[in-house]
Amino acid sequence: MTEDNAQLGLFSSEELRASTSVGPVVVPPDVVGVARRLPATLRLGTSSWSFPGWHRIVYDRHASEEVLARDGLAAYAAHPLLRTVSADRAFYQPLDRDRFRSYAADVPDDFVPHARRVMASIVDVTSQADKLLTRNSIFTRRFKDVGALSAADALSYGWVGPCLRASGVPYDIRRDHPYSGYEQYDFDVPVGTAGDCYDRYLVRMEEIRQSLRIIDQALQKLPAGPVLVDDKRVALPPKSDVYSNIEALMNHFKLVYEGILAPQGEVYGYTEAANGELGYYIVSDGRKYPWRVKVRPPCFNIYQAFPQMIKGHLLADAVAIIGGLNIIAGELDR
Repeated sequence: MTEDNAQLGLFSSEELRASTSVGPVVVPPDVVGVARRLPATLRLGTSSWSFPGWHRIVYDRHASEEVLARDGLAAYAAHPLLRTVSADRAFYQPLDRDRFRSYAADVPDDFVPHARRVMASIVDVTSQADKLLTRNSIFTRRFKDVGALSAADALSYGWVGPCLRASGVPYDIRRDHPYSGYEQYDFDVPVGTAGDCYDRYLVRMEEIRQSLRIIDQALQKLPAGPVLVDDKRVALPPKSDVYSNIEALMNHFKLVYEGILAPQGEVYGYTEAANGELGYYIVSDGRKYPWRVKVRPPCFNIYQAFPQMIKGHLLADAVAIIGGLNIIAGELDR
């Protein structure tokens, strides 16, 4: 089996604990990916939602909504930065940037300043959350030494992403198995030492800062040029040609009805999603649709450790633990 992310294209810390360090963000090097991942940063410390006090939740919601409203990000469905470059549905899939026909359109002229305004808003809200929570005695008592999991146990459960790194394992696919040009960017991989809820919070906080570094570098490197691959076997022709040229019309219908015929074989492609490794194992028999597809979501393995993590804790601690894991329920229904 080939374990190369490029192949997927064929198929469509004590220092941290002592100092500061809210939700995760993963930003592909192309600016479209940068924009699409920005909303993920607005998950301000998923674990902090279990903070004992309604004022925290209200603050979190208010700050998030303020950023959303101020920068035109009122909802995923109306995300202007995404809609300017993608014709895909509102809830963007992690791998849609790798589709053969690339983007629906080039980025608009105001894309970079718009993206930087969003970044400034995220920095502001993250800083407020950091000041409110990180050294808050109530918050730290609720999160330190709660739900700890060792590096060995985390690996045995198949943990990935921020949860694994909070347990002390510095594994990040963007650095260890770079794809889509991540090797071009300078960023650090924050890791924890205790593997508890507080470490998971600190890691996610620092990952926002590191992702913003990547975004800034990507915006500086944003190139000019075509946004659609010039290959009639995989790229739909421009609509203007379809309506005026019989060859373009035939090419359009051939791609729509027959699809892209992947070669026979199998491949496993994976990326560093917000919660960790999101992998797709695909087997092709040479026809339009894959013979088999298996999705490897990060939360399925992460959640398996929950029964062990809550042992010996209070019932209220279960809320903090599950919040810090940032479980996506849809990934558990296998």
